[in-house]
Parts: sequence; structure tokens; C-alpha cells
Amino acid sequence: IVVQEPTTLRLYDGERIVVRPARGEASYLGGAQLVDRLPRLLQARLVQSFENSRRVRAVARPGEGLDPDLVLLTDIRAFGLDASSTPMVEIDLSVRLVSARAGRVVASELFAARAPAGSTEPRAVVAALDGALLGVLARVVDWAARR
Repeated sequence: IVVQEPTTLRLYDGERIVVRPARGEASYLGGAQLVDRLPRLLQARLVQSFENSRRVRAVARPGEGLDPDLVLLTDIRAFGLDASSTPMVEIDLSVRLVSARAGRVVASELFAARAPAGSTEPRAVVAALDGALLGVLARVVDWAARR
């Protein structure tokens, strides 16, 4: 499997954590920053998750010399804190597996997670996002490995 860098709206294509204080509004969480742009970070975490699972023969990023059977395409639809009521982190990913040879979609699935953040403090939000992401990544790997 080759894992492409995920696509997303510009809102999520950065190093800052998105906060939605109310429906239709967005800002960024002060005092917290991701270690890289979210799409690159998610791509790295997906590759690591596949490697650690040992459920696929090989996994790589584009250009790493792998002749893949499948290409994993991901669209980040949501990743951040919903602070409109009780602080909840939210992750929504649309994932597609595409045949590298035929160029057609083999399977597609939506993966979502919601988890209480406990507060809007950066440490709590980051910990909740990390926990929710681990669960989503495990489900993506399980789903993709069965294809």
C-alpha cells in the first residue's frame, strides 16, 4: 500500500489545532501546535500504523520505490475541538483504497471519532485528539488490511 498525503480544506492544512466554538465558526487553539502540517502528520501516522500492525506486505509513501497494489487516499473532513457545548474532540476521515493498476476505487469508508476533551486546555485537547486518532488509525488499518 502506498499512503498518499491526505487532502483537506485550508482550515486543517497547517500546524494549528482547529476549535469550533459554535456552528459555522472556527478558530485555533492557543498554546498548542502540531509537530508538522496535519496532512503530513496524518500520513506519517498512517504509515507507522500499517508498519506496526504487520498486516500488509509493505507500506510506503509515494516515491519510496514501492510498486503498490493499492493506494490509500484520505480526506480530512474534521480534526479538532468542538467547543460549542461540552468540549469534544472530533476526527472525520474519508478513506479510499484505489487499485494502483486499474485506477479504480476498490473500497471507501468514513471513519469518525468523538471523545470528551475534559476541558479546552491544550494538554487535555491534545491528549484527547491523540487517543481518538489511535482508535481511528486502528480501524483504518483493520479495514484496509481486509481488502
